[in-house]
Amino acid sequence: MVFCLADSHSEDVRNVQRRRARVMRRLEEVLAANPAEPLYMAELCAQVGVSYWTLRDCCLEYLGMSPKRYLWMRRMNLVRRALQAANAGETTVTEIATNYGFWELGRFSVTYRSLFGESPSAALRRPSDSLIR
Repeated sequence: MVFCLADSHSEDVRNVQRRRARVMRRLEEVLAANPAEPLYMAELCAQVGVSYWTLRDCCLEYLGMSPKRYLWMRRMNLVRRALQAANAGETTVTEIATNYGFWELGRFSVTYRSLFGESPSAALRRPSDSLIR
């Protein structure tokens, strides 16, 4: 009897793991289809086809962070890439940051510096050929 109960439970666990793996694959597909665009939680959940809570559980298990945190980190990295590729004479940090949904520019600048070790304006001014890739 114990074997039957344990076996059934194991199958349930495997089904949950398979479903979560499918959700994460779908998340990767959606993000790959929108590589340079900021995505927001409601549209991401709709495109993945799951509720926020399902996506949250999957992200916590696979990424070790919530989907909100993951999207925020993704947007910060997209801003970094855009700053590094931009011409300082043609654009501003404000323009790039707001294009990626960062509206509190003081907070953005402090957080950017803590993540990447330089200010956003320094990243914008630095010649692109000096980047280590």
